[in-house]
Amino acid sequence: MTREELETLLAEGESTYLDWKRDFPQGLLGEYKLPAWDSGRAKLLKALIALANSHGSDHGYLIYGVEDLGAERRVSGVSKSFDDADFQQWAENTFDPPPTFRYSELKWDASITVGTFRIERTPDYPHVVQSNLGSILFEGQVWLRRGRKSTVALREDLKRMFFGETPFKISKLSDPVLKEISDHYKQQGRTTTLPSFGDRDSLLTQGYELATYPGTRREVWVGALGDHYEHILLLKPEPRH
Repeated sequence: MTREELETLLAEGESTYLDWKRDFPQGLLGEYKLPAWDSGRAKLLKALIALANSHGSDHGYLIYGVEDLGAERRVSGVSKSFDDADFQQWAENTFDPPPTFRYSELKWDASITVGTFRIERTPDYPHVVQSNLGSILFEGQVWLRRGRKSTVALREDLKRMFFGETPFKISKLSDPVLKEISDHYKQQGRTTTLPSFGDRDSLLTQGYELATYPGTRREVWVGALGDHYEHILLLKPEPRH
């Protein structure tokens, strides 16, 4: 995350896609593997996965080192530095499927560092707790954000997650909305394609991804033929460097 991006987020209060934290959980500020260590890890992972399982934006943001004062945010900095690889391993061991995110640290000034998680909201969800941790996370739980609060998913939440939302349907290939969606992904460096529905599963196994309507997890169906649609919008695999 850049300073400019953080400055933009600072104008916003907490929501279903944004969570401000004054500092890392207390258990993580002590020595490694003290009894409180797992509790600290669980608190951080709970906040992260609740954002990954929620709706309202393509991404979620979990920011450490910023105090939310209601009307404004105060950048105070974190007390300890961490590495993205550690968080990735913790998440991989705790959730099925693991969330997609990137942790980075931003120097706000000479003495203040902010820890930032940028969390991708992928169609492959919900992310379910697969192993107990710190008497906070328990096998089978699904956490999400409800407004400013992280909470366990209820029946209707799970139903929406597992069965998906209503597809976003575009009846004509010439509809300008289709170009707007493609341009949205182009700005992210991704390329869209419109295969037939019959090729969908085969392409997904080859590394293609579902392109969802921005801000939601709704598949994009294109080209109406009566009650059926000919095409589905996918993202081509990212090139390997």
